[in-house]
Amino acid sequence: MIDLTELLLASHSRGPREIGHYRASDLYAITHGYLTPEKFLKPDPIDFLGAFRMWQGTWRHKQVQELLEKYGEEKYEIEPERTISLGEGVTLRGHADALSGSQEVIEIKTSDKVRGQATAGHLYQARVYCSLFDRRVGIVVQPVFVEKDGNPVKVYLKEIGRVEKNEVWFQQQLEKLRAFHTAVTKLASLKE
Repeated sequence: MIDLTELLLASHSRGPREIGHYRASDLYAITHGYLTPEKFLKPDPIDFLGAFRMWQGTWRHKQVQELLEKYGEEKYEIEPERTISLGEGVTLRGHADALSGSQEVIEIKTSDKVRGQATAGHLYQARVYCSLFDRRVGIVVQPVFVEKDGNPVKVYLKEIGRVEKNEVWFQQQLEKLRAFHTAVTKLASLKE
């Protein structure tokens, strides 16, 4: 038997984050109090189920993105990255799942459960990406597999949420991030 458990856990472990450099995917947790300055500086270790779900989600994302690259006449840019500076050594970095040629951010959600609608966190992330990538609309989608006789026969992306770009809202989120950065910096200086 080849036990890959430790490799899986290591590949998805949350190492120390760098003060001043924040991920767009963490912004919802930061602005809603789920990611505290303490947890930012010392993340909880990941458990097997969390690592396993992340691993499977990564593959599902890649599979959907591979198909999107070839879909129709509209060209999709896959996994673009953008970093913006907030000044004073603070940056916000994000990776969109896909950008369409028609001014849309596509945010792919790959949970096992087919959702009726996007969560508040999904919509938040899509709206952040609208501003980060200067797109007018963010669409949250989930791959759905249609089965016949217990076997998949069709796959499509179901729209489960849609948001519009809102620069005033985005600037408010950046102010919350700046306040979080100040708290992280103060806490880090106390621990030295």
